Amino acid sequence: MQIIKKIAQPLLYGSIALFMVAGKFDGLWLYWVAAAAMAAGMVLFVASAVLPDEKTGRSAGEPPQASTPRSAHSGLPRSVPRPSGVQVKDEVPAWAYITAFLMSLGGLLSFLFGPNGISPRTVISFGLIPGGLVFFLAAKAAYGGAIGLRNVLRGLVAFLGFLLLFAGIMGGVLIFAGFFSREHKVFYAVGAAAALLAGAGLTYYGMKYQQGPEGVAIGRELGFQDAGGDDGVYDSKGAMNGVELMFNVEQTAAHSTRHASYPAHFRLEVLCACANPRGLRLEIQPEGFLNFSFSGLPKAPHVDYWDNYEIRANLPDVAVGPLAAAKAGENVFGEQAGFSSLTVDGNELKLVFELEGYAGTAYVRRVLDEASRLAAAFS
Repeated sequence: MQIIKKIAQPLLYGSIALFMVAGKFDGLWLYWVAAAAMAAGMVLFVASAVLPDEKTGRSAGEPPQASTPRSAHSGLPRSVPRPSGVQVKDEVPAWAYITAFLMSLGGLLSFLFGPNGISPRTVISFGLIPGGLVFFLAAKAAYGGAIGLRNVLRGLVAFLGFLLLFAGIMGGVLIFAGFFSREHKVFYAVGAAAALLAGAGLTYYGMKYQQGPEGVAIGRELGFQDAGGDDGVYDSKGAMNGVELMFNVEQTAAHSTRHASYPAHFRLEVLCACANPRGLRLEIQPEGFLNFSFSGLPKAPHVDYWDNYEIRANLPDVAVGPLAAAKAGENVFGEQAGFSSLTVDGNELKLVFELEGYAGTAYVRRVLDEASRLAAAFS
């Protein structure tokens, strides 16, 4: 598959460049060569996503546990399950991919080789080029249920944000280039700044609030419900040890560039309901120069087993007992298990874990179990 990827990218880019210079030559033969190269490049791209990887021996729909060396988790406590991946099923059928591809390719070829001038044929052909993508998004929304529809709509919000970012950047370039008159510069500068801010916000929302397939799949295996549209960034919700909780998985697959290879890693965020009758406010993060706090909470005195973490709390006496009990013995509240931060504020306890590999059901279950027990201790 790596060979296919290496061939597909230059073939596709080369065909686009060939289309740009084909008009300088007599006849249509160069257009046909470029069209054939573009079609071959697209087919190879699709094949690289479907065929098994010779390094991992898996195809796109199979769990990727073989992609992470066991040595990457050598520091994990023995009782904590290794992240091993989860089966993620693609809800969109294969025929939808093929139809979308043929729509865009057919529209492109018809537009390039059709008659010049504006006519119903050229308008329809030009519309089919993005029409393939629209068809695929519609299929994703239809077959993906409520989650698929939400992800498509949020993806469109992110795309709108990207367009606003581009407009704001281009507006700034034109302003600095002196394209606008002096009396209109302030107006356009305010517009460009507003476009940048709105674009950044919409792009963040559209990307951050996508419901990840890994979190949904793990939640279903645990017997949880799919999170709804009013549950923020979270993928699944349920209860454990009598505590209501939600969690979100942000999975990044292993990838490589010409200069370096990057292992797979994931971010797991857990939100637990916490009665917190004493009004405790708590913040825990690893010690270090870059880990500074804006909460304004005072540092807590020494807490057993938490030597390498900075603990801040408004009521240290309330926090010390449950924290020491949670950290005693083998547990997930350590750097080797991916523990990154913990906060208690109001009626919520939030934990973040970041670890190399692919999030698996057994690992997430262990994290949720210990997180819910800690939330119950503060209740």
